[in-house]
Amino acid sequence: MTNTAHTILEIALGKALEREEKLKAELKKKDELLFAYESVKAPVNPYWIPVSEKLPEKEQKNSVMSKEVFVSDGREVWKARCVVSGKRWSYTNSPSATLPITHWKPIILP
Repeated sequence: MTNTAHTILEIALGKALEREEKLKAELKKKDELLFAYESVKAPVNPYWIPVSEKLPEKEQKNSVMSKEVFVSDGREVWKARCVVSGKRWSYTNSPSATLPITHWKPIILP
């Protein structure tokens, strides 16, 4: 192989690797946008449970608190625990829980 051909192949490989990195970055951004969209549109998601239909179950038999779940007020999503007997919520990481919680869903870990 001549030096010229070798140089051309190196340049082509470099450009292909650059393109691969750009595509990976674009895919990551799209995944993040999809996650954000699904989080914002949470109550529309069929896996979300309206609080008017059901509240989370108690974490343990003698407990008054539920396990930590995702909750939404229709605009934001955050984590919370429900005081099941009083239908109140204890917010884990709410930036601004001003509206009443309308939906919740269990946190399912892989």
